[in-house]
Amino acid sequence: MILIVAHDAGGANNIAGWLRKNSQQPCRFLLEGPALKVFEEFKPQVEGREVLQGDLKGIECILTGTGWKTDLEKSAIASGKKRGVRVISFLDHWSNYRKRFEFQGSYAFPDEIWLGDDFALEMAKVLLPEIPVKKLVPNYYVEEIISQIHRLQKSNRRATEKVRVLYLAQPISDAALELTGDRRGYGYLETEALEMYLKYLEPRMSRVEEFRLRHHPAESAGKYETFLRPFEDKMNVTYSSNTNLAEDCAWADWIVGCDTMAMAIAAQAQKEVYCCIPPGGNRMVIPERGIQVLFKA
Repeated sequence: MILIVAHDAGGANNIAGWLRKNSQQPCRFLLEGPALKVFEEFKPQVEGREVLQGDLKGIECILTGTGWKTDLEKSAIASGKKRGVRVISFLDHWSNYRKRFEFQGSYAFPDEIWLGDDFALEMAKVLLPEIPVKKLVPNYYVEEIISQIHRLQKSNRRATEKVRVLYLAQPISDAALELTGDRRGYGYLETEALEMYLKYLEPRMSRVEEFRLRHHPAESAGKYETFLRPFEDKMNVTYSSNTNLAEDCAWADWIVGCDTMAMAIAAQAQKEVYCCIPPGGNRMVIPERGIQVLFKA
């Protein structure tokens, strides 16, 4: 029996992708936050945190995400290690590897980590020497999205010179506050990045058929309306209602963001992807392969 523990959407999506390929594995679920929606398709009976205080009888392995919004996964790692249960964590990004395991003044390291690409694996070898097993595991979630993008694009072809812009928002300041203690800890705010891109785009807005903003799962609706409202008379501004990233990416001609996993996925799908981190901000930690940087540091 595997106990799946997840909170943030990134790790939850990767684990869900793995589970779809390994559906014969009997599982129990300890889920909170965005992960609850990610795992809806499995109709899980979600357990409470009290399961971690028990003896974990019948649990052969704990498989966790590595989110920064909560200590849920780190609590599960610590509990499993204390009770002699094998713990595996899926690293879903390329940033803050050690921070993701900080727990109660020390570190809660799993027995094994899974990584979805060679770049991440090499980083982990250097940054996480305490974790004995580092395994390259196919990222089925990413593979699924890329396949969906390619399939959906065939029906999105149109004869026009106008472009559709997809802006991938993310809560930069929340992550910076959590990881550095300062909302400007990454050198910029997400609203500043959006403002700078809109200023860059303004002389090109006559070419824009539609500008669609896609909120990060951890963001509230309406967060960016104040910044986009002044441009509504210059271009068609909309907000994504899709939970399906592939649909938005397949729809778009240009995909823009700061440092989100979705940009890396879009670039792997051969989409036209741009980074709009403002000058002075921390540079991308996601692999830059196929991503065009708009503003110099």
